[in-house]
Amino acid sequence: MAIIEQHREEVAIQGAELPEILLPTNCPGCGIALEQEELRSHNYVCLNCAHHFRLGADVWIPLIADSGSWQERWTDVRSHDLLNWTVPKPYQETVERLLEDGLNEAVRTGTCTVAHQPIWLATFDFGFVGGTLSIVAGERLARGMEQAALSRTPYVLVSASGGARMQEGVLALMQLAKVNAAVGRLHSSGAPFFSVLTDPTFGGTAASLALLGDINIAEPGAAIGFTGPRVIKWAGRHGRSSDRAAASAGALAGDVSMSVWEIVELARHPDRPYSLDYVRRLAPDFIELHGDRLSADDPALAGGIGTWHGRTTMFLGHQKGRSLKERVARNWGMMHPEGYRKALRLADHAAKFGFPIVSLIDTPGAYPGAGAEERGIAAAIAHAIMEWFRVPVPIVAAVIGEGGSGGALGMGVADRVIMLENSIYSVASPEAAASIVWRDNSRKVEAAEQLQLTSREIVGMGVVEEVVPEPKGSASADYDAAARALDEALWRHMKPLLDQPSSELLQRRYDRFRYIAGEDSVLPRGTPSCEVGRHAGRRLEAAMGCRPG
Repeated sequence: MAIIEQHREEVAIQGAELPEILLPTNCPGCGIALEQEELRSHNYVCLNCAHHFRLGADVWIPLIADSGSWQERWTDVRSHDLLNWTVPKPYQETVERLLEDGLNEAVRTGTCTVAHQPIWLATFDFGFVGGTLSIVAGERLARGMEQAALSRTPYVLVSASGGARMQEGVLALMQLAKVNAAVGRLHSSGAPFFSVLTDPTFGGTAASLALLGDINIAEPGAAIGFTGPRVIKWAGRHGRSSDRAAASAGALAGDVSMSVWEIVELARHPDRPYSLDYVRRLAPDFIELHGDRLSADDPALAGGIGTWHGRTTMFLGHQKGRSLKERVARNWGMMHPEGYRKALRLADHAAKFGFPIVSLIDTPGAYPGAGAEERGIAAAIAHAIMEWFRVPVPIVAAVIGEGGSGGALGMGVADRVIMLENSIYSVASPEAAASIVWRDNSRKVEAAEQLQLTSREIVGMGVVEEVVPEPKGSASADYDAAARALDEALWRHMKPLLDQPSSELLQRRYDRFRYIAGEDSVLPRGTPSCEVGRHAGRRLEAAMGCRPG
């Protein structure tokens, strides 16, 4: 630091201003002072310890692209603050300030040449809200990959991201499905996909396209994984939270004026019906199947076959467990990598024999432990999300309790998605979101309100097709009545899908996720708010107070 201050003093004496880029900097790896020109000449790698510096998109692009070849695309699109996020500061103000500072969202996409070879290039920029995956970022990534697939042009991605953007809630979570579907089409086209993972690459970005390259290249020392340290700290205590909330939540059931947090407590209620409670009522002859055929079984996922409305059906569902012993054994419904591999194995089984699939979602998220990270939980979720778009049989999913983050979405790519009345669906749990946004998980109630995670809010965004009413007193009060309501809704959505050709089914599934807060919600700057979502469905228009037209 002394060298930097001396440099500043010399410049001041000369009566000139030295651009920040020219000031010496200390290497985070070894502490040695390095001149910027020296760093540039060595591609921002420390000459002493080989530490790789964090770089913005404005540095990565000229490092990769041939001089003068970069042509940026879709710079005139932006998303609106659909959730009206206001704390700790208004989200829209944050975005506008960053745009005024010269940053252009968390992802920049365009074409260029590398050694005269045309490529599509996308770079995350950690300086824009932590490089988080947003509606705009997801749209730019999906459009670029679709174009690369059409022309069979190589696609290069540089990732530096904290995950999905909390301030855009479940709509940000849906971007994982959107971009993974596009990755699947890129792979099917035969175009090569090169993914460069830099420090840091976490959360929804790791659990989507970043780990799906034909060639994945990680910088030395880069932090790569699914769950950040603050969320891991909270998750270690999560399993006990639902028991503490049980008494208060039970008294609230059926109250139409319930607060958001009271609905969260109902969704987590330990007496709430779990997946097997429903499946054994829908298909009394259900037979559970086990194992991923590679390493282990994951008790957090229950899966198997049973007869439902006269048809052999594959049932999949998170299973939290009823007693403390069973909850520990089933890991409170938080799946390991083996669980997602088991789900795909059973999906392949269903595809082979033409069985429709019913997926029941009830999880706070994927397991955030060290073992799961070491065995590739982010890659397992990413692969699962991508592969669901290729399963050629009808899929209907239902959120029956908690729908937490990528752990839920890894089981939630379907032709139709519904929610029980007192369930929740979110980009992250309220505690995790509070840890990320405020670094204080005690602000979970504020986070829940900002996330707009209740079933009525989610259906208003067009993320799910229907909210299924629960019995008086909630699903916990009458398992049989809750199962009858769920059965009726699931079958009503499944029946019209059964005779659809697989090609039509897969295209509609792709389109369903492709256009959730997609092209019609990402418009040139200055577009009136009520133009956003105009063609994305009446639910989104109503949620935003727009008049159809």
